Amino acid sequence: MKILVVEDEPLFADAILMMLDELSYENVKITDNATDALQLFVSFEPDVVLMDIKIKGEKDGIAVADSISQAKKPSPVIFMTSMDDKNTFERAKQTNPIAYLIKPFDEGTLERSIELAVYKHYKATWDTDLFTDWQQDILIDDSIFVKVGGRLERIYIRDIVHLRAETKYVELYVKNQKILLRMSLNELTRKLPVQYFVRIRRNQIINTQFIANIDLDNDLIFLLTGEQVNIGRSYRDELLDRLKIVH
Repeated sequence: MKILVVEDEPLFADAILMMLDELSYENVKITDNATDALQLFVSFEPDVVLMDIKIKGEKDGIAVADSISQAKKPSPVIFMTSMDDKNTFERAKQTNPIAYLIKPFDEGTLERSIELAVYKHYKATWDTDLFTDWQQDILIDDSIFVKVGGRLERIYIRDIVHLRAETKYVELYVKNQKILLRMSLNELTRKLPVQYFVRIRRNQIINTQFIANIDLDNDLIFLLTGEQVNIGRSYRDELLDRLKIVH
């Protein structure tokens, strides 16, 4: 995936690059001004744009995002700003951004925003180059194959209950079975459909199809398998936004 970062604060730019590196996004370009941002948008063709609002140049980030939105092949834009006043937000909203993040934000917030940007913007075109890695690794889109001993075992995605990262491996829970995988949680997550899987803690992702009920008072999720998992406070709103809730 190609990510364009437009940020004119050196310290925050470094922080964003570190977050993206930690999340295993390697194809990243960065600039601090409007002119280069528009040139890179054309030449680099990013899949996602992380856009600061107050940037160098005659145009601010909102004006640049507006130009991107009117392009023949627009990219989803995620605004990053310390400006949380209503007027700025109303201007930004007119460009139809995917998200509007108030600085400072953490790695988990950034990761969820990028994943949602990809899903919302590209969900109708799963066969684009954006998902070339998925297609190379998984030829059957309802399953993944994991190495268990000397064989490859087929795991149906619908049967994956949750995933939890430990120090050197990921625990993959498939109903009553636990499989240890030597790969990062982010790497494994990219092989799973984002419409079903949601992060509930920094090191844990669940399949929403296995949610039986949620105890909002105690931030507990009860799964259909009988397990209980805790919701991290910084991930609670994202989880609830992904669910269809009626009152």
